[in-house]
Amino acid sequence: MKWATALSPACAGSDPWFWELPGAYAPGYMLSPASQVKMCAQGGWPTMKYLLRLAILLSLLNVSITAQAQLRNLLQNPDADQGATSWRAFGAATVEATPGGNFCFVLRNGGYFIQDVELPDDAPGKYAVLIGNGSSERIESDGAITDLPYLYGYMMQAGPANGGRILEYLQGQQMLAQPNIAGAWVKMFGIFKVPENTKKIRFFLDQALRKGVPHNGSAARFDNVGLYLFETKEEAETFVTSR
Repeated sequence: MKWATALSPACAGSDPWFWELPGAYAPGYMLSPASQVKMCAQGGWPTMKYLLRLAILLSLLNVSITAQAQLRNLLQNPDADQGATSWRAFGAATVEATPGGNFCFVLRNGGYFIQDVELPDDAPGKYAVLIGNGSSERIESDGAITDLPYLYGYMMQAGPANGGRILEYLQGQQMLAQPNIAGAWVKMFGIFKVPENTKKIRFFLDQALRKGVPHNGSAARFDNVGLYLFETKEEAETFVTSR
């Protein structure tokens, strides 16, 4: 195949890469300068700028796909739309609809839900985010936490279906919902590094209790709960901030 050696300036313009593009569609055939200008005007050849833009677009698409994969919620039925499916309920733990028709998990008198989540083999060393929204019917003026919703968890080794050795307790940080107004929804979350030999996380929806301040039947509500894995703590913190 012959190569273009003298493209018209009207076609080459400020893009010197045109000088290295093929000057014909078939071996041994060279387009005339007039034809080259026409081909350029009609978009017959991709410019290097175009190719760079395409490469950048594909790169961004790949990053987006990777990010979506990382953002996969490992919990099943995280928003109660399937009732209590995939969760084990203990005590006064139910699924109810809000006045607006949105289903959510509801705890009273110390009831709780749990879900065991099997982790991928490459989870150790990554960062687990436990997150969700919570609201409470009860707000104590003295700051007592009884009946407030909170997230809790275990990092566990492999074991029986409902058991296994606990490697780490997932608590503290912002796992307790502390709304200022009864019925207001607030964010709960915690970021924890997954230790070696961790095979699963037991995820709890729980109701707080302060010594000397008993439960009184007030409801703690949970919705949009999630368990996510991230390569770095910085990525986990960015996700929590944007959620």
